[in-house]
Amino acid sequence: MPIDSELMKLLTQTFKLDIKQDIQAKEKEEKKDRNTQEHDEHPFHPKRFPTYFRLKSKTDGQTDVAKITLNGEKTIRFETDAENDYFDRIEEPGHLKIGLLNINDNEIEGGDKKGEPKDISDLFNIATSSPQNGLIKLHLSPKNELKVGDNVKVKISLSNPGNDFEEMLWVKVADNEKPKEKTPKQDESNEPLGLPPLIFAYQKKEDKGADSVSWDDVEQATSMQMEFKTTMVPEAEGDNLKRIFVNMESTVLMNFKSKYKNPNQEQIEIANRKYYTSVYFHTLFLYTITKNRGYEISQKQEGRNEPEPVDVGTYLKDVFDNFYSSFILNFGGMNEIMQGLGE
Repeated sequence: MPIDSELMKLLTQTFKLDIKQDIQAKEKEEKKDRNTQEHDEHPFHPKRFPTYFRLKSKTDGQTDVAKITLNGEKTIRFETDAENDYFDRIEEPGHLKIGLLNINDNEIEGGDKKGEPKDISDLFNIATSSPQNGLIKLHLSPKNELKVGDNVKVKISLSNPGNDFEEMLWVKVADNEKPKEKTPKQDESNEPLGLPPLIFAYQKKEDKGADSVSWDDVEQATSMQMEFKTTMVPEAEGDNLKRIFVNMESTVLMNFKSKYKNPNQEQIEIANRKYYTSVYFHTLFLYTITKNRGYEISQKQEGRNEPEPVDVGTYLKDVFDNFYSSFILNFGGMNEIMQGLGE
């Protein structure tokens, strides 16, 4: 059924919000599980002196490993098993050395080009971090001496008694990224709302379809009785409407169809569709409005002075059982439609 924008906003406040929160919570939990799994698969065993030092990258050092915009900064990560205080301890501390090999394929050492930079600090602002659980970070940001398109080959050395470790990589200076054009936002009406399922209920569910349930199933799921006078039973959990059970053998539906002598199959299908769609959406919007507006419902009980609180599901079931479903079926031009189909 088509839903106008205002009704869509109302539904979005409750159901889309709920489903997005559920998805976000699930993604967060999955990410946590992945991180835990990766940590378990590669436990960190720190060494006083490192036994390896390698670039955390899938490239082989012959291609551009790091691209840095003129006004940007790049963090390059290295893996090692050096203990966390390796750079900071008093006795036998280690250190990380960053050297310049060449720029734009011109060798720095032994070259005769005047004014060629001799040190990496002439080209980049540099900051390094101490090892942290097997990870060392190198932060680079270009200085004014560099221009877009420059390629710089860098050597990074991690000290180790008698056997320093070395890694080499290319750093390319790229143009500042242009603002990405905003992709037209998909109409929210096309997004899933996470609406509660509509479930057809019958006195006996034999031969009624795999998605149908019996009145006993409804009572078992909701603790509310379904019988011939019952139109629908909502299943709620906290503030969430989980399912809406619509009684397809209710008295109000049978009475409505009985007004038409010898109805054809099309009339029967139209009447059924009008009935369950009207009951479903009226239940949905009444529940949503009641919850969003923060209403608390109570009902007077015979022999008691104070009214007793009633949950929204019980209240709506009672409303539909007492003429409301008959009202929505018999108004809105339905009689004219049925008569026209019978001619």
